[in-house]
Amino acid sequence: MSLFQTLFDQRNFFDPFKGFLSEKPDMQGSGNTDMDWKETPHAHIFEIDLPGLTKEDVKLEVHEGRVLHISAERKEELDNEKTDKWHCKERSRGSFMRQFRLPDNAKVDEIKASMHDGVLVVTVPKDDTKKKHKQHKEVEISGDEEGRIRGVGFGPSPSGRRSKSALTDIETHSRQARDNEVAQLKATLATMEEKLAGFDEMKEKLAGLMR
Repeated sequence: MSLFQTLFDQRNFFDPFKGFLSEKPDMQGSGNTDMDWKETPHAHIFEIDLPGLTKEDVKLEVHEGRVLHISAERKEELDNEKTDKWHCKERSRGSFMRQFRLPDNAKVDEIKASMHDGVLVVTVPKDDTKKKHKQHKEVEISGDEEGRIRGVGFGPSPSGRRSKSALTDIETHSRQARDNEVAQLKATLATMEEKLAGFDEMKEKLAGLMR
């Protein structure tokens, strides 16, 4: 009988890694051992129960880029067949294997693992640089120097020159309209002055008649 098969295969273990994580059990031992996955701001932490094993019994590898492969083996104890006699032999022996795919933001090159009291702790640092975007980015457009844009400053461009020409035309038209209006006002004022002069002449004649 394989290691952990008696301990864990008798119950329907809910695996939170199914779907997101890919598991491929080997022929001898299923991967249905307890595993916790905790995510912190800086790392993914996996805790796996491997009772009765030491770190020398466990092998941890990364396959195909981001597939974490965990295998363990408890070998048969050597005994002296001539002098030793077994009355009971219930502890499981054999091999165990489990593998799952790490998240996309895992720093595979910085994985660390430790083993204490039959619990394997795997710490996978996170790399969130792909999810972060710079708040400011300077974009340079290739081509003529006049067409370059840097930051928020704008250099002259063909469209800018066209806009300037249109603005000049508007200013010229406004100046001509203003000059025409001034000429009309001057003509009106001259006409009024002539009428006033005639009015003054009429007043003098009237005053002479009344004397």
